[in-house]
Amino acid sequence: MKNKTIQTTALTFILLTIMGVVSGFLIHQFLLERYQAEERELVREFSGSIRASMESTLSNDLNIVHSMAAYLSVHPDVTQEGFKDFASQIFRDSTTLTNLAAAPNLVLTYVYPVAGNESILGVDFRDIPEQLPLVNKARESGDLVVAGPVDLVQGGQGILGRAPVFYEDKGNIVFWGIVSSLISFDSLIDELLPFLDKYNLKLSVRGINGSGAWGRAFFGNDDLFEEENGIQSMVMFPNGSWQIAVAPVDGWHTGHRYHFPVIFSIAIFVVFVTVFVFIRSHLNEKIRENEMRLDDITKASSDIIWETDRFGVLRYVSGKGESLLGITRDKLIGYSIFDFISTEKDPNSIMTLRDLMEARKAIVDYEVWLKTADPQPVCVLRNAIPLFEHRTQELIGYRGVDKNISLQKNLQLELEENANLLDLFFKQSLDGFFFMMLDEPVEWNDSVDKDAVLDYVFKHQRVTKINKALLQQYRASEEDFLGLTPTGFFAHDYKMGRHLWRKLFDEGQLHIDTDEKRFDGSSVTFEGDYIILFDGQGRITGHFGVQRDVTIERDREFQLQRYIAINDKNIIISQTNLDGIITYASDAFCLICGYAKEELVGQSHNIIRHPEVSDKIYKELWETISSGKTWYGEFKNKKKDGSFYWVNSIVLPVENRHGERFAYMSVRQDITAKKELEILSVTDRLTGLFNRQKLDRSLEEQRLRFSRYGEIFSVILLDIDHFKSVNDKFGHLEGDRILKCFSQIIQGQIRKTDIAGRWGGEEFLILCPHTDLDGAVARAEEIRRSIEEYDFGLGRSVLASFGVAQVAIEISENPEEDHEVNHPNEGVLTSISIHMITDQLLRSADAALYKAKEEGRNRVVRAL
Repeated sequence: MKNKTIQTTALTFILLTIMGVVSGFLIHQFLLERYQAEERELVREFSGSIRASMESTLSNDLNIVHSMAAYLSVHPDVTQEGFKDFASQIFRDSTTLTNLAAAPNLVLTYVYPVAGNESILGVDFRDIPEQLPLVNKARESGDLVVAGPVDLVQGGQGILGRAPVFYEDKGNIVFWGIVSSLISFDSLIDELLPFLDKYNLKLSVRGINGSGAWGRAFFGNDDLFEEENGIQSMVMFPNGSWQIAVAPVDGWHTGHRYHFPVIFSIAIFVVFVTVFVFIRSHLNEKIRENEMRLDDITKASSDIIWETDRFGVLRYVSGKGESLLGITRDKLIGYSIFDFISTEKDPNSIMTLRDLMEARKAIVDYEVWLKTADPQPVCVLRNAIPLFEHRTQELIGYRGVDKNISLQKNLQLELEENANLLDLFFKQSLDGFFFMMLDEPVEWNDSVDKDAVLDYVFKHQRVTKINKALLQQYRASEEDFLGLTPTGFFAHDYKMGRHLWRKLFDEGQLHIDTDEKRFDGSSVTFEGDYIILFDGQGRITGHFGVQRDVTIERDREFQLQRYIAINDKNIIISQTNLDGIITYASDAFCLICGYAKEELVGQSHNIIRHPEVSDKIYKELWETISSGKTWYGEFKNKKKDGSFYWVNSIVLPVENRHGERFAYMSVRQDITAKKELEILSVTDRLTGLFNRQKLDRSLEEQRLRFSRYGEIFSVILLDIDHFKSVNDKFGHLEGDRILKCFSQIIQGQIRKTDIAGRWGGEEFLILCPHTDLDGAVARAEEIRRSIEEYDFGLGRSVLASFGVAQVAIEISENPEEDHEVNHPNEGVLTSISIHMITDQLLRSADAALYKAKEEGRNRVVRAL
């Protein structure tokens, strides 16, 4: 049978697997071709969007050049102001145009904007051999010429657009000069980056100087221009074009997203059908086996299996009925089942069974004494169920099993004999055992007055049996204990005694700790288990109890809980699971952060994370504790109200007794006051800016970074003009207010990376990291203008003079004499000489400040 099931299942599995492999391959090929075609079409649409964006931007910027050329051809005698006005109008339409210049007679005379482009004014294209050919090309062709992208001196890449300007003079076409513009290629690409990042695309561009599909890529990778690698299209602009290629960053897909679902679906189908065939075959086989097994069990069972009709007449009795009763089957079949019940032991058994069967109820664990051929009856445990007609639900009979329990009945006698052994255990046990029995059984249900019952119980339930251990627990003698009632037990707390007795009677059993009094008056705590005893009618006759003296254990637990409560109140502690989710927060932690425990539990520590704490610190912490080590450090945390506090933290893994890590614990100490003192030590008390000590330390840090890495920086030194006259005329309090106003103006103008402080008296110093001289001068000029425009409330202006200096880098011709650093602007290891470091830098700034004073004050002077 089993072999046939296995063969059928195996053959089904093989056929379904072959079909699944073939169909899966065909579906895979179809979906792959469709998916790849959809992907390339989608990228082709993206390529069109990129091309359109680039064409629009370039055409717009180059049309601005054409517009300026047309304007100049009409206004060849344009003034600086006229050029600036027209350029400002057309310039604002572009986000990528860097500057716009005009060169009458090939000499750069006009430029917009002027700021940052002063150095090109007066330059003659005839003196720039590398640019003159393109200028001549524009002049000769009479049309716009595009060059680039080219590398810019200030970094990045730019696209040059040059258009010739001709005007008519007395009927003659006269060459006026060249209009030139610089388009930022980096800005052009930056406008595309969000689109490229959003759709995970990479881009290559070639066709330098507008030469179209020619030459190497000047942006991206040349490989994309292979036909199978990228989608190609032409970017057209006036008098030129580029070719672009676009492809997914991760490459073209070689599979499709339905590959595994298809395989999984086919596999599930094969398995499902195979399992179905197997189960169907197996069930059929099991049914046949069970039919044979049931017949064998019926024949071999030691129980009597029987079946009657609706009137109780036997129509089937198993063979065991003959051997157990000593009555042949022909004297059993056709007779009423009640004919074989003995009423000698239980006179009511026939009536009870007849009532159950007439009520069509099941017979469950009912003891019946049956007549036998011998004078001695047998006791069976009867279980039977009613049988109903399937459609009409009419009773058609009963089917049951009679289990011979005569042996169990005999064993009851043996159990009584063993009661003496139980009594011996009762006496020798280390736990206290006792019986408290009632003078008379009591009812305990909703129909009785329970308070009245308890009144009776507390007077008439007495200790009837105790062991030695219980006497020792109460420090009492047997004479003192026997006959004791609940009233005596709970004389110290009668109300509690009644509460416990009511709960015991309601629940039937009780496990509880109770605080009681010994016979010598001392207090004791018991852990006890108490079980109610009932008679055959369900009435309470008393209860049995087991008690253990747990006074010492409970005292220790109390002290432990007290110690935990002290820690919870006074120590800033939190615990998280392995994912960093808070599972415990002490009262002290809640107090310092302002959150309730309910608000903290279930959250990560990001809820108190201060924005100034860097990701690097959290990364270091997690790496440390994840490796099983303890992390030590300081944290600036944010309170619920938005304020902050500082803590010194110890974070460590928590393990169980098996060494398995299950949590992390953080113990913290409040160091906010210490941190505030540290801040005060570097702060000027009057202005709130950094003090001289902090500025000296910051200058030294910048000097070291400059020496090691070549990172440039500049300083701005400013002094309030005629400050003494302010103090003399308005008083020192007004002078202090003016100093505070100056500090507010400075703080409002500097960057987050800049460091500003009071240098001394009415002098202020601003340290500008990563800033060259031009940038520092521009920042100083902004501060100067803000001071000049500020109303100090004195009825007169208060001005300041500025000196600006930059640390200098010079490429050395003798590397052996100089310090070697990694020059970030060059990207290679270069020897540099450091001309100005700290004192020299400050002297230069001071000299520039002095010069500003000499030249009339209220001005910015750069150091030479």
